[in-house]
Amino acid sequence: MLFLKDIYGAKQARGDADAEQFRALAIYEFGAGLNATAIGAAHILRSVTKNRRAWVSDVQHARRVAALADIDAALSPVAEAA
Repeated sequence: MLFLKDIYGAKQARGDADAEQFRALAIYEFGAGLNATAIGAAHILRSVTKNRRAWVSDVQHARRVAALADIDAALSPVAEAA
């Protein structure tokens, strides 16, 4: 099972510039923070980005979309083969 902390760790190891942004979003968006499962987080983020509420800022929406892309990349079969 893949957790957000695993994705965050990989982002840190690669030196991704947005690693801390990913960490902050995980803590803000999920009660479990970095201990949330990647599959569950992807499901939630896919839902909230598709059904964006009026009060969600453009910046927060962009952060959600970026985090979802990171999670989807980590969950893809190509990532598992690497």
